[in-house]
Amino acid sequence: MTLQNALSIFILFGSLVPVLPLGVAAEGLPSKAFLKGSHDLRLNVDLVSLNVVVTDQKGYAVQGLSKEDFKVYENRVEQPIRFFSYEEAPVSWGLALDRSRSMGAVIREVHQAALHVIEEGLGQDEMFILIFNDEKQMVQNFTSDRNRLANSLFGLESNGRTAMFDAVAFALERLQEGRHPKKALIVVTDGEDNSSELGLKELIEIAEEKDVMIYVIGMFEPSDPRRPGLSGWETRWQLERLAKATGGRAFFPSNVHQCQEVVKKITLEVSHQYSLGYYPRRLADNGEWRKIKVDVRQSESGTKPVARTRSRYLSAER
Repeated sequence: MTLQNALSIFILFGSLVPVLPLGVAAEGLPSKAFLKGSHDLRLNVDLVSLNVVVTDQKGYAVQGLSKEDFKVYENRVEQPIRFFSYEEAPVSWGLALDRSRSMGAVIREVHQAALHVIEEGLGQDEMFILIFNDEKQMVQNFTSDRNRLANSLFGLESNGRTAMFDAVAFALERLQEGRHPKKALIVVTDGEDNSSELGLKELIEIAEEKDVMIYVIGMFEPSDPRRPGLSGWETRWQLERLAKATGGRAFFPSNVHQCQEVVKKITLEVSHQYSLGYYPRRLADNGEWRKIKVDVRQSESGTKPVARTRSRYLSAER
């Protein structure tokens, strides 16, 4: 048998042997290289990945759960979980800080308190800092250098109105440049948005498409009808709605010490997220919003933990 004939037979029979594509592991995520392959492998593109935070009734992160403790629903239909992982992983953080006129009394203390997120996290964490009033300014690009982050906030003055929605949209776009898969945005503000071009509904859709958890720290004083801003229930509701849609949370500390405690809680939550993935039982022909719900099994103590993730996602068009 000639070498050429032998090679032909090898190729013929070798093509009949099923081979697991490179970059795909059982119960795991396909690699980026695999996802860029043939259109015939579209099933892998349909994988829906979720970052899930689980907290107890007091709001503290619950750790050590297994895949069997979770159930995932899409449009009220349970989905088989195909991918699960839980590990402390580095985070790409975005920090958006309000510097509008109303922040004058607390701007330095609150901004320094917010920086504790990088102190509480892992050494590989990175962060950028965006400041905003009716305009936005990137004062520090992504870095893991704590000193550079702190120095970028020296000498800030408070002035102008508040265009928070526009600033958050900008920060979400910049977060896509982060080098870590796990991403989160912290927004610190003390008042209502009174200068943005974007509306709340538009911003929420942008946030859901970017798949970034948003945490809002709303600094405000006890209700005073003469003082605009977070004393108003409508503004508070807007911030809660924005955070909830992304799987994050809104906090409303009344002093700097409480703000520091909130930052520690946020850091612990984000660093200890669970990662879940599933292939939808029903594939959409056209892009549509799909609602997501994640449930967690009741604990041995009889209490039911709370799972948070993005509330929906936009399916790919075909």
